[in-house]
Amino acid sequence: MFYKIIRCADYRHLGAQLWSLFQRGLWFFIIASMPSLTYAQISFSTAIDLALKNSPRVKMAEDDAKRATASLSELKNAFIPRISGSSGLGASSGITLNVPTIFTVSAQSLVFDYPQLGNIRAGRLGVQAADLSLRGIREQVEEDSIVTYLSLDNAYQCQATLTSQYEYALRLVSIVQERFEAGYENELELKKARRTALQIKLQKSQVEDRIATLTEHLRGLTGLTNESELIVPESIPRDGLSSVMLLELAPMCPDSPNTLSAEADAKAKLERSSGESRYTWMPQVAFEVKYGRISPFNSASTYYNLNGNYNTLAVGVQFQFPFLDLGRKAKARESVAEASHAEHQVVSLRSQQSEDCLQLRKRPDFPS
Repeated sequence: MFYKIIRCADYRHLGAQLWSLFQRGLWFFIIASMPSLTYAQISFSTAIDLALKNSPRVKMAEDDAKRATASLSELKNAFIPRISGSSGLGASSGITLNVPTIFTVSAQSLVFDYPQLGNIRAGRLGVQAADLSLRGIREQVEEDSIVTYLSLDNAYQCQATLTSQYEYALRLVSIVQERFEAGYENELELKKARRTALQIKLQKSQVEDRIATLTEHLRGLTGLTNESELIVPESIPRDGLSSVMLLELAPMCPDSPNTLSAEADAKAKLERSSGESRYTWMPQVAFEVKYGRISPFNSASTYYNLNGNYNTLAVGVQFQFPFLDLGRKAKARESVAEASHAEHQVVSLRSQQSEDCLQLRKRPDFPS
């Protein structure tokens, strides 16, 4: 009987163990099936690529480049015939004021116009300026992402250091508190220890705020929408990063893309102002072809001698010489002022670039 009781107890203990193992396995399966809660991490190069791809500033610059290209195509298309057609039927009584037609097909194009040629040259320079502006903005976004990534890495290092220092400071406060209670330290030393701990805590809080700000800025640059984008410190090229960036600017500080874009924009405005200034006394030549089918339902043959021919065709070239246009003259003066302003802006940008180059060469870490 005693043996049977022991055997029964063993079986109950074994059953409890099996039930415990089943519960653990069930919890492990549930946890493993849950979505990952780890934060996404982006490497140094990935952050730069995402910034160049998703930055709103880069997208706006790309839209400006597309708009400049479309504007140039619009200016060129003025010399390509524009074909249009119209059709309509209606009753009339008496002689018609215009020859009624069943349908009409016409084509018009510009053959020569000096202001239009100047606008086309300005449009080409505008496309060049937009491309250079896009290049400059991409470089600015790339630099911004690099600085933000490195600053965030530095902030994380400061946070880790301050966290360790704060732990040691709390231990020091605890030790000084015990020595004060035992009579080995005075109250002043205890207050000093507490003040040091509070100062470290304040610095730690400031670094955490800076991490939050930099993370939000990096999120805006890369276009990621995760709760947090943590950096990968191992992906940062630690050796020669600053020296490589400086060597790119070392040879004589060439014009930046922004300066080249401003120069191209100034040339475009100069070409446009030249065309506007020569609007008067310059011939404008246009070409036109028109074909129509005269309507036989409006008794046109009663009033017009058609001789049974209901087809009409007209081909011609129109010459126009503008003698006086005060509005165009005012527009020309406005264009000249804009061109002059753009040229002065290029001079100002080059002056600012020279100052920045001089400051860069005076840096102690600049390669000799």
